[in-house]
Amino acid sequence: MGGQRGDSRYPEISTLASAIHEMFAAHPFRIPDVRESLSSLILKFSELRDWAAVPVPEHIAEALSGRRIALIGFTSDHADGVCAALELVGRPSEFISNHGRS
Repeated sequence: MGGQRGDSRYPEISTLASAIHEMFAAHPFRIPDVRESLSSLILKFSELRDWAAVPVPEHIAEALSGRRIALIGFTSDHADGVCAALELVGRPSEFISNHGRS
């Protein structure tokens, strides 16, 4: 599994991952137990993601205020992420796509 066993930065995630690893090592393993542990692990990652959301610094928000911004060459996923970040600073998203044009 990614990271070392007992990683002190994320002890709950490390403990859950180790338990899941041990479940798979035991034969036969119980699918309901694995499902429950994987669900718990997903929740822990979700909590970590929510905790890590950092507000946009004020100086960046001010620099973007009133400006038009073009996103060129981004994949759809990356463009969506940039647009979501821009919306956090109050910039509405307007899309002009030439997807499929040469």
